[in-house]
Amino acid sequence: MLSGCTGFLGKVILEKIFRSCPDVNKIYVMVRPKRNKKPLDRVKEEILNSYNFSVLKKTIPNFEEYVESKIIPIQGDLIVDNLGMSVEDRKLVTENCHIIINSAASVNFDDPLQDAI
Repeated sequence: MLSGCTGFLGKVILEKIFRSCPDVNKIYVMVRPKRNKKPLDRVKEEILNSYNFSVLKKTIPNFEEYVESKIIPIQGDLIVDNLGMSVEDRKLVTENCHIIINSAASVNFDDPLQDAI
């Protein structure tokens, strides 16, 4: 599972996975909910339309179909209890996911600091 995928680093990681591991079966991508947008729509608009994927779009035939068959969008939020995931999505991830990469970050520099311990 990859969190923070709508951010700069997350897009780079996702592109690298597709480029370096073409046989990857599924990639669970956690995206925060946005009003009136489904997680898959956010993936298409904010991630796959990124310039980062321009080379892959030229080299992989039917790029959109290919990545849509590999990406499973999971609605979640790292600052919410249980990662803001539904019970079904949480079960899906825990049963099928072998690697978790957290590339999420807050760019709000006014956020309160939490106890780290």
